[in-house]
Amino acid sequence: MAFKPKILNRITVRQLKMRLNRPYYIRIEKELYMGEILPKATIDKAPTLTSVFNFEDNEIQDMVCNAIFVNKLHKSYPEHNYVGKSFEVVMYNSDDPAKKYKLFSIAEIAEPTYEDFHPVDNTPANVDIETGEIRENTFDDEFDGETPEEIIVPAVEPEPEAVTRAKTKKSSRGDYAR
Repeated sequence: MAFKPKILNRITVRQLKMRLNRPYYIRIEKELYMGEILPKATIDKAPTLTSVFNFEDNEIQDMVCNAIFVNKLHKSYPEHNYVGKSFEVVMYNSDDPAKKYKLFSIAEIAEPTYEDFHPVDNTPANVDIETGEIRENTFDDEFDGETPEEIIVPAVEPEPEAVTRAKTKKSSRGDYAR
């Protein structure tokens, strides 16, 4: 069994790198906060960040939030009521090519379950997957209670003890003779 430590406090976390037109399923864990501007940064304003639980990766990640995302969240959830809620977030480009910033589609969702990401096929064995029609159970009709002779396997006779000992006798090279 491999050692698995209990994590008390995660100091660093991965950043959620959002790609265009792809839905992300997250739960916001903390209020939005202002990050730091690094000494060699080319920006003059600190980024807005939040800590999210990414349901697909099953881990806590930091998410950089642009001004549009922040404004939509604050307008829809005053007093930081977005904390603890789950969302589907999609980042996309504006239809106007003059606008260089990203837009967001944000929808509150019910908290996903394991089954939402790992669906189970509960189709009974007697249902045709392609058509959905129920198949006749023909096995019971054909089975008369007796096992056909062609599937009865004869028992294997054990080898005599002398043959078994000869097969496992060491040769002069140190390996076992076969």
